[in-house]
Amino acid sequence: RGRPPGRAEGGAVSGAATILVVDDHPWNRDIMRRRLEHSGFRVVTAASGPEALELLARDPVDLVLLDIMMPGMTGFEVLKTVRLTRSPAALPVIMVTAKTDSVDVVEALSLGANDYVTKPVDYPVALARVRAHLGIRQAVRVEVSPAVEPQNPAQVVPGTVLAGRYRLDTLIGAGSF
Repeated sequence: RGRPPGRAEGGAVSGAATILVVDDHPWNRDIMRRRLEHSGFRVVTAASGPEALELLARDPVDLVLLDIMMPGMTGFEVLKTVRLTRSPAALPVIMVTAKTDSVDVVEALSLGANDYVTKPVDYPVALARVRAHLGIRQAVRVEVSPAVEPQNPAQVVPGTVLAGRYRLDTLIGAGSF
């Protein structure tokens, strides 16, 4: 028996968005992976913050589902590190956690999280949020034609193509230096 047509290994539709699920509990990772794959996504998983950062440096990922409470390196620390090199538009991060206090939600959003989902996860709601953030990300990635290259440096945004050769993917820094 083969895989259904159009399906890649693990059940993900070939060409589908790649989602990174970061959670230190194997059961949480597995259930989210299986549900997302069933919904047509390609899913990769990490059991820790350092493993997630290594994976992000190595492989293309379209969206991250990130737990906060993990030993060694919290989800907040992972988020801070990710936001040093990738904007919320370039890489959406949705916090998925059992922490329900408003102070935690505010901290996550102030650090650059795109959204916040509490456990136990209401999967249809989480799926709708994943799809919404992937849609926003796709809309932001529309490339500017080289013929319409911005003359003002302030107009350069991720997705801009310069000199017909160089596409700016993410902001890596800002300031006077």
